[in-house]
Amino acid sequence: MTEQPIAPASRRARLAAGLFITATVIVLLIVMWHQLPRPYSTDLNQIGQGKPALVLAHDDHLVNSDQQMAAMDNVREGLERHAILLVANMREARGATFARKHDADAATVLIFSAEGELLARIRGPVDGATLRQHVAAVLDTGDEQPGE
Repeated sequence: MTEQPIAPASRRARLAAGLFITATVIVLLIVMWHQLPRPYSTDLNQIGQGKPALVLAHDDHLVNSDQQMAAMDNVREGLERHAILLVANMREARGATFARKHDADAATVLIFSAEGELLARIRGPVDGATLRQHVAAVLDTGDEQPGE
């Protein structure tokens, strides 16, 4: 049996289908990329530069630390109105030194004043609403309602 040549219309249809599938995959990848949480800055030099700062002592190999980061992600937008959100990566020398200096275990959130004074230490993990309440009380933001 001999192969019959594919008709030009059939080739166009296959090409169109392939282009459609490729475009769909690209659009889905772009949408998924935009759904990823923004990374937190690890530039601890921002502490004491005129705006309060929340610093999460974070070890990405520990579940409780990942839980605390997820809780921060859930209330991130509300917290960013009042403070810079930073991460002290305990897997890096600078982050580990910072955490030791401030007596912070993994999943601990430190609240610093605009001048860089340590105001509070919240040992986590705590849920987002509880974190928001602590921050509101310490920084006197008036955002103490858990349902904000």
